[in-house]
Amino acid sequence: MMELCDDQIHFWFTRLGQNDPRISTLHSFLSVDEIKRAERFHFDRDRVSYTISHGVLRQLIAQYVGVAPRDVEYVNGPHGKPSLAPVCGDTSLQFNMSHTAGLAVYAFGRNRRIGVDVEHIDREIKDRDAIAEGYFSKQEVEVYRALPEIDKVTGFFNCWTRKESYLKARGDGLSTSLDSFQVTLRPGDPARLVFAKQDRATAWSMASLEPAEGYVTAISAESNWNLIDLGEFHSELDFSRA
Repeated sequence: MMELCDDQIHFWFTRLGQNDPRISTLHSFLSVDEIKRAERFHFDRDRVSYTISHGVLRQLIAQYVGVAPRDVEYVNGPHGKPSLAPVCGDTSLQFNMSHTAGLAVYAFGRNRRIGVDVEHIDREIKDRDAIAEGYFSKQEVEVYRALPEIDKVTGFFNCWTRKESYLKARGDGLSTSLDSFQVTLRPGDPARLVFAKQDRATAWSMASLEPAEGYVTAISAESNWNLIDLGEFHSELDFSRA
């Protein structure tokens, strides 16, 4: 089993390749509902991405709680955020996953709400400024506007991933407005929740990292913790590093 201390957050990522040799094995780990969901995707690339990302999640959880990947069971919160079902035996384990074009990321902790988001950095994104104006808080927009043009793309994705990770950690879905809280976004500034109408900002900690070239990730979780970046996950053999 993989050891995860109470004061740690573990971070993993995995590639989502069309020709990944793990696809068949990972597909066998999925539940009936997950298989049906995968089959509903129109494009093969989306079906493969779903299979790999969710199969690896099961494989990782299995190593933390000591069950077979196909025996992992979830329960969903009021807004759909999954957690481990009591039948898995270790409900202290909290986890979150995010995926984007070609990459999935995972964060694990104990006895604390946790969220993770990953985005592929698209330097040609249309309407970036308009998106910031429409979804960032007033204070974040002011910081974003003041950035040199060369830093605006990084600042935009710093803000977006940090906000998404916080929302995912809270598990409130769309019931929490994106402009009701403020995060840092200036390149070089530590990731941090500055202000939140619904929370005491100092009750949360954030981290930002680049798991692979062209991607940015943010993690949000309650209280203070040490981030353990375990890098790319290929198979169960990765746990020889634990």
